[in-house]
Amino acid sequence: MFFRKNKKVVVGAKTRSTGHVAVTGAQSRLPTSQEWQSQTNGGRSSQSRLNAIYSQLLKYWQPNNDGWTRLACLGEIYFVADSWLRTAERYRHSTNQRDNEKYTLRMPAVERLYVTVVNELCKSAGCSANLLPQVLEELFGRVMTNHGSHIDATPGMAQYLTRAEAERYRIVFDGGWAYMWDPDNPAKRIVADSTARTWEYNPHAGALPDMFEAGFAGFAMSMSRKLYMGNHRGCFSKDNFFHSSYLSGETVLCTGSIYIQNGSVIGLSNDSGHYQPTIEHLATVVQALSAEGVNPAQIMVKAVGHSWLQADGSRGTSSRSMTGDKLLHMRATSGRQLYDRMRMNEELINSRAGGRTYTRVRTLPPLPVR
Repeated sequence: MFFRKNKKVVVGAKTRSTGHVAVTGAQSRLPTSQEWQSQTNGGRSSQSRLNAIYSQLLKYWQPNNDGWTRLACLGEIYFVADSWLRTAERYRHSTNQRDNEKYTLRMPAVERLYVTVVNELCKSAGCSANLLPQVLEELFGRVMTNHGSHIDATPGMAQYLTRAEAERYRIVFDGGWAYMWDPDNPAKRIVADSTARTWEYNPHAGALPDMFEAGFAGFAMSMSRKLYMGNHRGCFSKDNFFHSSYLSGETVLCTGSIYIQNGSVIGLSNDSGHYQPTIEHLATVVQALSAEGVNPAQIMVKAVGHSWLQADGSRGTSSRSMTGDKLLHMRATSGRQLYDRMRMNEELINSRAGGRTYTRVRTLPPLPVR
C-alpha cells in the first residue's frame, strides 16, 4: 500500500470500520489559494510549482461541481501532497540554504493539507482512513486485465520483482530531469534515457512487430507515483519481463511506454497489453510528472485506440495524440471518467475465472451525468 505513515499523522481509529471516522488533526476545510500561498511561500508573490498545481486543482473543488468531480479533485490533491512529503526529506539536510528554508516553511503546511484531504476523501468515499488505500486503488488505479492474468498464471512465465529489486529500475527527478541507477554501478545515478532500453523477443518466436515505438521503453507507475522503466522481453518459455513485472502484478496507476532523451521526458503512451490503461490513467502520469517539474507541454502523449470513450460512450477506434498540457485540461479531474475507471476495475475483477467477487463497501456520490 502507498498510504503515508508518519508518527505525526494519526489517521483515525485502528479498527477496520467501513464508515467515515474523523481524521485526527484535519482542518475543517481545504485552504483557499490565497491561504495556501501564504502558508507555503511566506507571503511572497512568486508561485512555486506546488502552489500552481494546488491552485489549479482547487478550481474543481467547488460546491456546484458534482460529487465525482470533487472526488477526482481530492484524489489529485492527495497524490500531489503525498508525493511531496515522500521526497521532501532530501531538503532537511541539504547544504543549500534555500532548500532548507523550503523544507522548514512548507512541511507543516503540506502535512496539514495531507491530513485534511485524507479526511475529505474518507467523507466523500464513505470509508474509514484504514480503507482509503484500497478505495484509491479502485478509483484511480488499474488492475491487470484478463489477458495479463492469463499469461502470468503459468508459473515462472513472468519475472516478478521484489520491492528492493524494482528500485534498480526506478526513475527519480531533480528539477524536472530524470535519473536512474547506473546498471554497471548500482551506487551511481545517471541521466535516464529510454533509447538505452530494449524489447527482446525470443528469436524462435518468428517475425513479430516491435512492441514499442522507436526510442520508447516500457514503464510502470505505482500507486505511490513511483516511476519504473526497464528492458522488456517476451515470447520466452519463462522469465519474461512484462509491465506486470515491476510491481508483481499489483494494481498500478498506469503502464505503457515512455520516451526519455538525455533526462528529458518527451513522449508517453498507454500501449500495455497486460493492463490496457485508459487515457485517464495517462493523464494521471502527466500530472505526476508535472509535480516533479516536467513541463507537460513538452510531452507528446498518445492514447491507443479503445483506451478512450467517445461522446456517445462508445470506444474510440483510433489512437489520439496531444501534448500533456492539453490532456490535463481535458481529463485530469473529470468526475465521469473517474467513475468509468472504477467500473472497469470492478468488471475486470468480477470477470476473472476463480477470482473474487467485487463487493463495494462504501457509499459514493450519485452517478454524474455524461
